[in-house]
Amino acid sequence: MKTLIAYTTKHGSTEKCGKVINERLRTKGNLIDIKKDKAKIKEYDVILLGFSVYAGKAQKEMINFINSNEKILKNKEIGLFICCNDGEKSMEFMKENLPNWIYEKAFVKKHLGHEIHFDKMNFFERFIYKVVAKSKESYSDIKDENIKALSNEVNKLVGLNE
Repeated sequence: MKTLIAYTTKHGSTEKCGKVINERLRTKGNLIDIKKDKAKIKEYDVILLGFSVYAGKAQKEMINFINSNEKILKNKEIGLFICCNDGEKSMEFMKENLPNWIYEKAFVKKHLGHEIHFDKMNFFERFIYKVVAKSKESYSDIKDENIKALSNEVNKLVGLNE
């Protein structure tokens, strides 16, 4: 089974998580940033979709990708991962932002944590984050155990579990 990991990222955290997932797959997949790259998704059996959330909203490129490929995606095995600050609300964010059919169809849904990169933010983003999150320095809170669990679910689906 061929796997595609398609993601959107604003400051690189979702891309980083996608790369780690791919490293943990027993059969490596293809990794694409849907803002920059095109993929012939018909060629894949398993498609993992990763996105981040800002101010409670998913990046519009991911929603557009899902909507424009709905017919094809409905015939694929779908996994979803989200990178955001609020792990407790991550599934709620996912459910609110994605079309209901893809949320219900997904064989795995995981919150993979988040990172804050002040050096990649513009002035306004830094200001808002410092006020709202009361954080003044960059940090990483990527959930390695969730990446491992997601990767294991994919490996199990394709018959290559540990």
